Amino acid sequence: MRVKDLYRKEYSIWKAMRARCNSKCNANSSYQKKGIKVCSRWDSFYNFLNDMGRCPENYSIDRIDNNGDYSPENCRWATQTEQCQNRGTFNLVFTYQGKTQCLKQWARDLNIGYTTLYLRVKRNPGITAEELFTYQDPRTEKLLWQGSYYSRDELCSMYNIPKENFYDRWHKGWNLERILLTEVKHKI
Repeated sequence: MRVKDLYRKEYSIWKAMRARCNSKCNANSSYQKKGIKVCSRWDSFYNFLNDMGRCPENYSIDRIDNNGDYSPENCRWATQTEQCQNRGTFNLVFTYQGKTQCLKQWARDLNIGYTTLYLRVKRNPGITAEELFTYQDPRTEKLLWQGSYYSRDELCSMYNIPKENFYDRWHKGWNLERILLTEVKHKI
């Protein structure tokens, strides 16, 4: 049995890697446009296999430095998640409590929606990791009304005020008494 048959997955990865960087039909690929090459040592499948070893299940080849060439010192076997987190400068990376991760991983770890975190970053350039991950939405704060604390939803329900009207009045600078006690004019 031939080596490429024993190492079918690794052989396919090696062939695809070389095609991305060398094939004329891929001349417009980002790899060739960036000038990414395969090191000369890896012209041999045997050297590639010796350097990389067997590809673990659900892994594929990943360049550690996305602008660097395919070489033993710049390649590893990585999961799809690891590869997505290593996709260039558009990944948002934050260090929080001594740990550095991309925003998607923080969203998973902290059980906060990725879109929620992403929008906080985009709306607040320069936000710190501490501010980003511990942000308290002011709309969830309880409001003091007649000696007790209520959520905005509770007040809207108690006074039969649509939330849109409550927030419209709030943003106009109305005080809580005026917001709650001014009749809502319903359009017909």
